[in-house]
Amino acid sequence: MKNMLRPSLAIVCLFLFHGLQAQQRMQYSQFLQNGFLLNPSLCGIESYNDVRVGYAKQWNGFEGPAGTFFTYQHHIGSDSVAAPATSLDLPMRGRLKPMDAKPATGDADTANPRFKQGWGIQVFNEGDDIISNSELSFAYAAHFLTAKKFYVSGGFTFGFRQNRFNPEGIRILNQNDMVFAGGIRNIYLPVINLGFSVYNRNWFASYSSMQVLNNRYSYDVKDPLRPARLQAHHYLMGGYRFRLSNQLSVMPSLLVRYAFPSPPSVDLNVMLDYKDLFRAGLSYRNKESVIVLMGFTVSSRVVISYAFDFVTSPIKNFSSGTHGIIMGVRLGGKKSHVPSYFW
Repeated sequence: MKNMLRPSLAIVCLFLFHGLQAQQRMQYSQFLQNGFLLNPSLCGIESYNDVRVGYAKQWNGFEGPAGTFFTYQHHIGSDSVAAPATSLDLPMRGRLKPMDAKPATGDADTANPRFKQGWGIQVFNEGDDIISNSELSFAYAAHFLTAKKFYVSGGFTFGFRQNRFNPEGIRILNQNDMVFAGGIRNIYLPVINLGFSVYNRNWFASYSSMQVLNNRYSYDVKDPLRPARLQAHHYLMGGYRFRLSNQLSVMPSLLVRYAFPSPPSVDLNVMLDYKDLFRAGLSYRNKESVIVLMGFTVSSRVVISYAFDFVTSPIKNFSSGTHGIIMGVRLGGKKSHVPSYFW
């Protein structure tokens, strides 16, 4: 497999360096558990601070690509709706709260402030030992409660991206090809991502545009005037949560990804949640994979989510699938927290 993969990667690299624009960011299957990484307007959406660490190994059986990420969201304000630590045993845990819900005992502010804010940090690395990129960004979002009892939010991230190319691992036929001449090359670029959302406790819709600067760059030491671009990536998400009982809810959701000239990638998802203790679901990505999703809440603050993609595209002849895992920690105060908007 290694000998088959290297020439293929070389061809891909050659097209990329001469202006081909396509998907440049990894596709994470657990978008409900990872919304902040896809849309900065979700920063600070919950009333607690949130830390998440994730890892995805795409197309297991190939030597890459893989992705790791770290995100931190800090909720600005004192409108905590924390539940007592014993709420794991109460029927209320996981129950959808109405928009006019009263705050939990001991909380001074309302459960639905008219204005809230959040700031955060995003760090990720994606790729393999030939082509990879890393990004460090800082986020801010503002959320406004409308007269119709739903929130409108807008946010952005600003940071820097490192594109790394290591031609030493590629076996090429033309040793005089200057695209692959020289050693490891690193390019540093500013990055801005924008996002907008509308939501309440039952539904959400959001749009984000990533890499809006369309930065030009080139690895070609012989012809640097023929650059590639950081292509804008567009994400459209939406979902509706149905309460089946005080303990059980289900949310169908949708994610559409698009980066010109690649065809859109569409994820159709349905998740079932029991009291914020256990969640499971299925997802379908058009012409690519069927995904099994599951998650557990541990010790009332720690959440672990796992996804496995069963490949349905021709790559299935060489790959056993894609693994993805996310661990989240809910921080703030001395109480546990139940999410009001996302799992």
